[in-house]
Amino acid sequence: MKYSLLIFALALLPQTIASQNHNPLAFDTGNDIYSACTSNDTTSIVACRAFIFGVTVGYCVTTDSERYVKIPNNVTRQQVEDVVMNFLTQHPEKRQKTSVSLITGALHEAWPAS
Repeated sequence: MKYSLLIFALALLPQTIASQNHNPLAFDTGNDIYSACTSNDTTSIVACRAFIFGVTVGYCVTTDSERYVKIPNNVTRQQVEDVVMNFLTQHPEKRQKTSVSLITGALHEAWPAS
């Protein structure tokens, strides 16, 4: 089920990005994610959420992730988004870092592997 949602979200991402004439690398930094997810533009919010979800699923299927993160099976997509956004809100001094490193850092802080 998670993989179907990922495929669906990733299928929508190029259309979403193209509709706003954004560079596909629009989410290079935490500043980009924070700006899109907190904007009033629905398209930016959807693209941001899809990016967070894609990075999360992509990271969690790697073998190395189990050493650092253990997300419980019953965690919802909304909880993951909340964790990432809370991390970005609480750490504005880190937002210039790469988006992927910030998302995985937020996941690690919330659900560290034992």
